Amino acid sequence: MREQLEGAIQVTLVGLIVVVALVASHIQPWNTPAFRPMRTFVLLELAALAVAYLVITRAKLRLLPGSIAIAAFTLLALLSVTWSADQSLTVDRAVGFAGLVVAAVALALGAVGRPRVASQLILALLAATTLIAAAGLVELWHAYDQAVLAATKAQGARYNGIGQNPNQIPMLIALTLPFAIWLFREARGRLRGAAIAVALLLFGSLVASGSRGALAAAFAGCAVYLVATVPHRWKSILAAGTALFVVAALATQLPQPASKNPELYEEFGRTPSLGPKDINSRLPLESEFGFPGENAEPGTTRTLFVTSGRLQAWESAVEQGLERPLAGYGFGTEDETFVDRSYSFVSDAVENSFIGVFLQLGVLGIVVLVAALVLPLAAWWRVRSQLDPEQRESAAACAGAVVAGIVLAVPQSYLTSVGSPPTAAFWVAFFLLGALAIRTRSVAE
Repeated sequence: MREQLEGAIQVTLVGLIVVVALVASHIQPWNTPAFRPMRTFVLLELAALAVAYLVITRAKLRLLPGSIAIAAFTLLALLSVTWSADQSLTVDRAVGFAGLVVAAVALALGAVGRPRVASQLILALLAATTLIAAAGLVELWHAYDQAVLAATKAQGARYNGIGQNPNQIPMLIALTLPFAIWLFREARGRLRGAAIAVALLLFGSLVASGSRGALAAAFAGCAVYLVATVPHRWKSILAAGTALFVVAALATQLPQPASKNPELYEEFGRTPSLGPKDINSRLPLESEFGFPGENAEPGTTRTLFVTSGRLQAWESAVEQGLERPLAGYGFGTEDETFVDRSYSFVSDAVENSFIGVFLQLGVLGIVVLVAALVLPLAAWWRVRSQLDPEQRESAAACAGAVVAGIVLAVPQSYLTSVGSPPTAAFWVAFFLLGALAIRTRSVAE
């Protein structure tokens, strides 16, 4: 029964990551509202299997580093329904986040003292990401126009894969790239060749997407893993990693902007005129600041150091949050309460997980979240040299994923969004790091 549950958990975890990515993708019919309940079904199935595993193995319940802080954060999210600007939305998203936390904690508790189980979970996350990246190549062959975002006057072409935008799947890749390096170090024989192929697939997809935030996150996560596992060569590792990062960043700038914007259907993206005095048809309210006007050249060309309007959006979001600074507008209401007025910024979310949490749960939420994120990393750092070799490698890989996720949270809003492809992977790695940081005798397997 124990072995059957371990296999079922591994497959279901792969299924959860893949289903979330498909529902969030541009692939029909998976991205239609009719398939959204599938995410909830697979998440509940994973939570049930993880809890059953704890019962079957009679696992000892422990307090994982950061679990109390995340429990407080989740409770605050659930309580925020009482002051939320959209109560039904807060209930749906807070309950979904709570379900993900329960599943991730149960998975981590089952891995305490069982390095092999932890390795199975890491492999599941890596396998899911690999399947999604491979699906992107199939989409590139099948429908090039959907797999690649066409070049415009402001930016060159960017690889999309199956994502709705070029940043979506690279976020997941950035989190799991440390696991690909971990697999290379752990594999033997022909499996090492497979590990190299996986790493190249993920890294190539990441660079082709041109996602600067995901690239920086992947570099940070991989550097943490390698420095922790090969401490005597940390200087050469950082030097080689920095050189590779610079080359990859420059490679993202190779696709050149187009001489003219792609031709679209006349009705597409056009604001209808309601009358001769309707200024919104010429100056859309949602693009008020920085709007170039009719027949004007577009804004700044996208380069490595252009923020794509994020700084202006963050400033506006903080100003909105300061209107309800203590407890925010309610969990899950970021895309409903944030008002984008910048022409160069195109998103319903703030595209910063920390500012997004500030909007949703105010100062209380952001303090609890930041404290929670630090605790497992601090616990791992204190005991990293005292862990068993297998446990040490897995813990370092999870630490790399968590660091990558935290770096990624600066340019992207995803930490509390269960429907975002990297979210489940982050929280599973987060609690798994806490479990691996607990020094205990290995359970007989």
